[in-house]
Amino acid sequence: MSFVGYSGLWNRRSGSHLSTSRLPAMLEFCKTVLSRVSFDRRLFARELKKSFSWLSYQDAVALKTWALATYSRKYAPLILSTFAAAHALEG
Repeated sequence: MSFVGYSGLWNRRSGSHLSTSRLPAMLEFCKTVLSRVSFDRRLFARELKKSFSWLSYQDAVALKTWALATYSRKYAPLILSTFAAAHALEG
């Protein structure tokens, strides 16, 4: 399990920072999680919010693009508002 803290992406299991070469795997992980919870709006919203907080801005944009392409009929307003809120917190 890993999380983003003040000093970046931290791997709890190994007790060390993840290398930047592994960060694209986080994007794929987020896609997998969102695919698995897409049946429930509340779970999808929670996981999307967490995903945007874990990813770099570039990866968050890529995730937003993927999510809109995959789930726009079901969750377009949710995806756009969650991304906007996550981006507003960064700025």
